[in-house]
Amino acid sequence: LYETSYHTDLFDTGLHYNLEAASQDDNFDMRKIFDGSVVQEHSHLAVTFVDNHDSQPGQSLESFVQPWFKKIAYGITLLRRDGYPCIFYGDYYGIRGDNPIDGQKEVIDNLIWVRKSYAYGEQDDYMEDPELIGWVRHGSEDHPGKLAVVISTGDSKTLRMFVGEDQAGKEYSDLTNGNTNKIVIDEEGYGNFEVGPGTLAAWGEK
Repeated sequence: LYETSYHTDLFDTGLHYNLEAASQDDNFDMRKIFDGSVVQEHSHLAVTFVDNHDSQPGQSLESFVQPWFKKIAYGITLLRRDGYPCIFYGDYYGIRGDNPIDGQKEVIDNLIWVRKSYAYGEQDDYMEDPELIGWVRHGSEDHPGKLAVVISTGDSKTLRMFVGEDQAGKEYSDLTNGNTNKIVIDEEGYGNFEVGPGTLAAWGEK
């Protein structure tokens, strides 16, 4: 980056390897998911990705993010403020060959819709514990809706996050359709946002 006067975007392999490690290690500390990543140090130059043709099974740089973690991984790349996210063809359409892997088109399409509809504005992070993290996007003038994202790599959990006093009394739904409950924002602007075991939930006002 120094040699190019910071005029070059970089694929964020540091984040990719962290995502792969988190998908393999039950004891991975999610508060460290961005450690050593380009998006943490130079967010405006980071091209974030989950997997690519080099990291898929059978390739020389195999470091494949496990299927159970894909929704979490794509939520991290698509729903946060920083980075320029890429989607891997094999994750979207599936990988053929001797050991085929199904694509996750429906999951990724949903997260793309959430990104386009809600993922705008400033961001507050909640790095709660090794198995529970979340963040809130506060919207913009053109897209004023708030977005509360919560991730658990352990059991079902709840994370209390602030979305704004102006949201008091509003009813939020899980935009990823993983949770049928409704969450009502309290008078102080906080919501107790739920997430199931080993997954991601993205809450907003429909």
